[in-house]
Amino acid sequence: MSGKEVSSEAIDLSNTVALRPDVEPELLELIFSRIEDDELKFSICENAACPASLRKSYYDLQAKSENEETRIMLASAELLDEGNQELLARDNSDEVRAAVAKNKYLVLSLMPKFLADKNVDVRRDLAANPNCSQEVLLMLAKDSAAEVRKSAIENLGVSKNFHGADINQFVTDPEVSVRCVAAKSFQLDSDNIKILLADKSAEVRIELAKNPNIQWDNLGSLLKDKNQLVLESLLERADFPSENTLDVFQKIVKTKDNFLRWRALENAKCPAEILQEFGNGKEESNRAAVACNVSISEALARQFAKEKSAKVRENIGGNIACPPDILLQLAKDQDEDVRQAVAYNPAINNDIALELIGDEERNVRWGLSKNENTPLGLLPQIINDSAPVVRQGVLRNPNITIDVVYKLTEDSVESVRCAAYRSALLPMKFLAERLRSFL
Repeated sequence: MSGKEVSSEAIDLSNTVALRPDVEPELLELIFSRIEDDELKFSICENAACPASLRKSYYDLQAKSENEETRIMLASAELLDEGNQELLARDNSDEVRAAVAKNKYLVLSLMPKFLADKNVDVRRDLAANPNCSQEVLLMLAKDSAAEVRKSAIENLGVSKNFHGADINQFVTDPEVSVRCVAAKSFQLDSDNIKILLADKSAEVRIELAKNPNIQWDNLGSLLKDKNQLVLESLLERADFPSENTLDVFQKIVKTKDNFLRWRALENAKCPAEILQEFGNGKEESNRAAVACNVSISEALARQFAKEKSAKVRENIGGNIACPPDILLQLAKDQDEDVRQAVAYNPAINNDIALELIGDEERNVRWGLSKNENTPLGLLPQIINDSAPVVRQGVLRNPNITIDVVYKLTEDSVESVRCAAYRSALLPMKFLAERLRSFL
């Protein structure tokens, strides 16, 4: 550091300002000269408002650094010039070259140079680069390393313009992970669909079932699949025929896999008769799962609100389909987790919020402070809460007003003030004046 010592608040505010697109170049230069922190300086250089001469001189210096972590950070820079990209592409460190290869702003002319790189991670990261050319990706799709082929094929699958006989080589690849990508990403012809339907790996059939590019008529045979995860994937499809819903859910909920059964029971498509059966069952975990379902009946919701199990009450308290009068009842529950679930629930109303705003547990009040449906009239009361975390939580509320933000920039606790500085509502002029007063 040079000059007077810089406070932690000034450093935090500097990091905020360095990311603002509307910052003045002169202020960035001031921060750069006053604070010795490489990550902050990189942030400044990555801001389009940074003077080009400052960025170039700093990047030229860092490209020759003996510190590998510094060169890795530089290799990832979006505004890194072509000369330094080329320099780092020849770096002795595999990690540095990999960082260059996956930089989405890597110049196209450098991409082919990584094709023969001896390090698999470098080639894999190039294959994952969203701006990698199709020509290079097709070559990487034939790489000897399965992880490279997988990344290349995933990238090719993103392109809606990619078609061709090359898809068949992906569908028949010896590596399961590669076939999984082919199954979920491409517009497949009938021959390739048949190959994947018969794949011995359930993982492949699961991904095939999710592929939105395939018409339901081509996937009907998967209804007979013995793997319940395949059936679950079919349910996620927008074109899944409703007449098969009950049968498929009945097969899935019989699983011994508790996590899979949970997902089925909280699925909004789960038939009412299954929810009723498991909602009245002996297993607490099943009832807790049903309590999360937004398609739950009002009768079950009222039943769950009186449950002995706090977990079931907590889950119904967080369910947006829970009737307001039940939420108000649960807002008075003896269990803190139940009340906190209600505080987070976007279905709360004014009466529920008034019940929770004075809760003895700060985590409950914290949840209320962030809830987008907490009445605006209560925000002034919340920003005077005794707990800093609650006051700071208001800053995450999408309905916050600039007057509230201004007040929090004067909070007695530094962490709250710094959080307020990060609000997009604050004008750059205010932040600049505050920062200059620190520097």
